[in-house]
Amino acid sequence: MDYAILLAIPLGILSSFAASFLFIFLIYHKSRPKLEISEHIAKCSGGGFRIKVVNRTKYPVINVKAELHRIKLQNTPGGKRKHFYEIPMKIKEILVLTKFEDTKTNERYAWVFQTSENLDQVFEEGDYLLFWIVAQSAFSNATKVSEKSYYTVGCVIDGSFQYGPSLKIEY
Repeated sequence: MDYAILLAIPLGILSSFAASFLFIFLIYHKSRPKLEISEHIAKCSGGGFRIKVVNRTKYPVINVKAELHRIKLQNTPGGKRKHFYEIPMKIKEILVLTKFEDTKTNERYAWVFQTSENLDQVFEEGDYLLFWIVAQSAFSNATKVSEKSYYTVGCVIDGSFQYGPSLKIEY
C-alpha cells in the first residue's frame, strides 16, 4: 500500500480548508465597514445639534442605523448603574453611504445626523452621551457596530461641519 497517497488526500483536504478560511477571513476583515465618527458635536446657529459620520471603506455601506443615548449614572450598593435614554434624531436610518472618494463633487460617503434636543443640558446634569452606529458592507454583508462617547460640554462646538471628508467644525 502506498502511504504517500493516504497522506496526500487528508493533507490536500486540510490545506484546502486552511486556504478557504484564510481567504474568507481576509475578505471579511478588509471589507468590514470603517466609519469615522466626529470627535465633536456641532451646535448649529438655528438650533439643533449634529454628528458627522464618514465611510472610509472602498465599498458602499448599507442599512446604516444610528442612535444617540443619554447615559445617567446612578449610585447603587453594588456600584454604578447606567440608565439609557434614547434621544430622538431627525433621521436615524439611511439606506446607503457610497464608497469613500476624496473629491469635492460627491459627498454621499458622509452623513450628518441631527437632533433638536438640547444637548447642553445633558452635560450640566453630569450625564454623558453615547452615539451608536451600525452599518453593513454592500460587498461582503459584514456588519460592524461603532460607538463614540461624549463626556463634557467641551465636546459641543458652535458651528457646522466642513464640506467633504473633514470632521472639523467651522465657526
